[in-house]
Amino acid sequence: MQIRPRRLKEITMPDRTDAQIATALKDARGLVAVAARKLGITRQTIYNRRKTSEVIEDAITEAREFTTDVAEAKLFQAIESGEAWAVCFYLKCQGKGRGYVEKQQVEHSGTVNTGVLMVPESPENWHKAVRESQANLTDSSANRVAALAKAPKGNGKKNGDGP
Repeated sequence: MQIRPRRLKEITMPDRTDAQIATALKDARGLVAVAARKLGITRQTIYNRRKTSEVIEDAITEAREFTTDVAEAKLFQAIESGEAWAVCFYLKCQGKGRGYVEKQQVEHSGTVNTGVLMVPESPENWHKAVRESQANLTDSSANRVAALAKAPKGNGKKNGDGP
């Protein structure tokens, strides 16, 4: 007995013109998924058509530019009404040239050891390089290294914490 594979029904997507897709994109403010749903086609169909159609590319660009303009207008309204979040956001994004930047300041005391070990080309000089590197460590760093070296190896559980 021979088993024949079932044939899947071909899924046909309705043909849409560039003008129909462009209108749907404008109505959806450049959101491809919303436009595709409205037209009964997939997002990928719009993305594929975008590659070959200047009309669809322009529709997406124009719709997104329009939405950005609306968002900027709302931001300026919030700034003018004294909303602190809006003022802060604007200055962080547009006021960098005047020094309005967000940064973190890290303070430390003492020396910073990067822990870089220069490895010699020949294996014979390896032990010498390790000794020189350890000599350059500060006392506290050397103590931490020694403590780590003496720490018991295990699964990270304390004694009596189960199997």
